Amino acid sequence: TEKNDLNLAAYTGTAGGDVQLSYAIADHIGLMFNGSFADRTSDSTDNYHKHAFFEGSAGYFSKVGNAGIAEIYGGYGFGTVDSYYDSPIFTNNTLANINRIFIQPGIGIGSDFFDGYFATRLAMVNISQNNTSETGFFIEPVLTGKLGYKYVKFVSQIGLSVPIHSSEIEFEYQPFMISLGIQI
Repeated sequence: TEKNDLNLAAYTGTAGGDVQLSYAIADHIGLMFNGSFADRTSDSTDNYHKHAFFEGSAGYFSKVGNAGIAEIYGGYGFGTVDSYYDSPIFTNNTLANINRIFIQPGIGIGSDFFDGYFATRLAMVNISQNNTSETGFFIEPVLTGKLGYKYVKFVSQIGLSVPIHSSEIEFEYQPFMISLGIQI
């Protein structure tokens, strides 16, 4: 909400582990850095999923009344995914590089005890693998709730990833996300 505000949050959920860092470098200018990581293996099969993804963004924010905030951020992210899935019907092995560009408007309210926030990310995602490249466009609404006191709050996020032209998306993506964590 003002210059020198710093937030650090750590989550676990359907996407793996996530770390989010934001810092207000001025009264209306902020920076965000996020990371997502997973290393999931099956105990009974050779199936696995691993990913590491990083993104950074800059944006403008402004107070709305006494408890509200409106903001817009734009950014870029990159990472890799490595997965293997074998079933009686098919086998899928993926090793891909991911790049995404996004714009994220959002609005929220906050107090010493509770924060509520809604953002919708518009993202262009490019996946490169085996000398091919595919691009998809997504709308990603997210609802965040924080409960605690002042500087330490428990956080929950729920969101969707909806392709704009689903008939043109040929790569797999995670359509639903839910996570729990803590913010300092």
